Amino acid sequence: MATVQEIINDAAIEIGILVAGGSLGTEDEAWVLRKFNRYLNTLSKEGLNFDIKTREQFTLTSGTKIYSIGVAQDFDTVRPILIDYAYIRINDTDYSCRVRHIDEYDKIVNKASRDGRPYRLYYNPKYQFGEITLFPNPDDSYALHLVSIKPFTTYTLLSATVELPAEYEEVFVLNLAVRIAGRYGRTVSPQTRADAKETHANLKSDNFGDNIRGKIFRSDHAYDTHDGHRFYDIEGDTVR
Repeated sequence: MATVQEIINDAAIEIGILVAGGSLGTEDEAWVLRKFNRYLNTLSKEGLNFDIKTREQFTLTSGTKIYSIGVAQDFDTVRPILIDYAYIRINDTDYSCRVRHIDEYDKIVNKASRDGRPYRLYYNPKYQFGEITLFPNPDDSYALHLVSIKPFTTYTLLSATVELPAEYEEVFVLNLAVRIAGRYGRTVSPQTRADAKETHANLKSDNFGDNIRGKIFRSDHAYDTHDGHRFYDIEGDTVR
């Protein structure tokens, strides 16, 4: 998978304002990054939304069972749409922490009955930050690993990895090249313009067709059901 920097550089090379191995000036990079993000926003407005499966680790606090998750929260990250699965890692051993709806937690009669290694995780994806409740109460600073589904967002760092299938890179490079050419007085070749239009159209076709991206992808964990939705797995570079 390419970085944002690589996509920006390749778009600049495409219209002849940069040679391989070179780099744009700081102000130009910032401007092209804004143009890239605007293009991504355009895709979103067209209904081309991509949900990303991400893997993260967080450290629990002994005696604390409720954690907020979101930017500047207890777990400082983008708020998940849902949590696909979770586990506690102790040394080299992983212990399943089954994900359940928060309503099930409400049915537990004695919630303070014991402490120990959590084996249930209840998630409430409320806005603006989600809330994770663990059972039983953690009795140690365990390493909690989460595999969650998050919305595809725009980028702030050039070093960020574009966590989408590799075939999308050509869509981004060509369409970004078309969008930045005018600033530098460059004429986009008919072939590049045609390729940009075709790749964008193919992206829309894939997104809304039956083959893949228009739906959220179903988990392959028997105990997790998401109404037939499927997700793109950034670790395996596959769709599930």
